[in-house]
Amino acid sequence: MDKPLTYEAWKQAQAEARARGWKLSNCFLMPAELRKKTEAGVLSLHRVENGLFLLEDCESFYRCYYCLSPTERPGALRLDREAVIEFPFSGELNPTQQLQIGLLQELGFILGRESGLMACAAADIRSLELDLSEVRGPQTDELPEIDALLRRSFDPRFAFLPTRDELAQAAADGMVFSVFREGRPAAVLVSGLEKTVATVHQVAVDGAFRGKGLGKLLVEAYHRHYASLASAFRHWVDLHNAPALAMYRSFGYDFSLRKANEYVLAPNQSTISEGETVK
Repeated sequence: MDKPLTYEAWKQAQAEARARGWKLSNCFLMPAELRKKTEAGVLSLHRVENGLFLLEDCESFYRCYYCLSPTERPGALRLDREAVIEFPFSGELNPTQQLQIGLLQELGFILGRESGLMACAAADIRSLELDLSEVRGPQTDELPEIDALLRRSFDPRFAFLPTRDELAQAAADGMVFSVFREGRPAAVLVSGLEKTVATVHQVAVDGAFRGKGLGKLLVEAYHRHYASLASAFRHWVDLHNAPALAMYRSFGYDFSLRKANEYVLAPNQSTISEGETVK
């Protein structure tokens, strides 16, 4: 991995890339977020002949942002761990987006997950009138077990799992809902509120307690908690997760036009050899 870079160095590199015509980009990080990540030392820059890649160190993989030339074949991208690119779009892919995906596939990226945004106006949420007596916020000493449940339930490449500090802050802010059975966490929901839009970040149910309606129980509690705070509810869902899709639809959710696919590059599997890039 290249040495961590500063915010100013990234902005200069991006400006130079765009001056060379490398205008295909998925770097949608906001300036404040970029500054935070550069100050934390988790971002580095990886250059190839036809573009540059901003890599975020996520311990077991890199989250990857790019700026590519649409007129040159991709250069080799040799990394020491998996890289994941999130590719958001609305409706169907347009020709420019299809070109970007083609370049990523030439680099060796393959589709890892297809997601869609489910949404519902707060006024249209259907209540299932469930008994919420089991639902509560976790205690501080229970958070390690909650963290462990989240990490064994989700692929970290796609789930944007919270750090332990972020989980603790969310719990302190009343944004984590849980059900405990047999002395351990049976289910957990981690949420957030941005302005007036409430979002489910993760819902996890322990394998021993699946099929008992605990996911619906937590989502019902989440709706009631944010009823007076949110104007809308939104949640990204794996398009192939049929049980999750059915559950959200039971509350009144439907798909918006927004989608996001994640593409994965295995270590040292770039399909283009060094020096092979041509105009």
